[in-house]
Amino acid sequence: MGKKLLEILRDKIRFKHYSLRTEQVYLGWTKRY
Repeated sequence: MGKKLLEILRDKIRFKHYSLRTEQVYLGWTKRY
């Protein structure tokens, strides 16, 4: 995965108003794949 994709995911997560903890979990999960 490229850094660009992680940035897009981060923006989507923030747009949906997820908590910071949820954001960290999602980013940690996506980095494994």
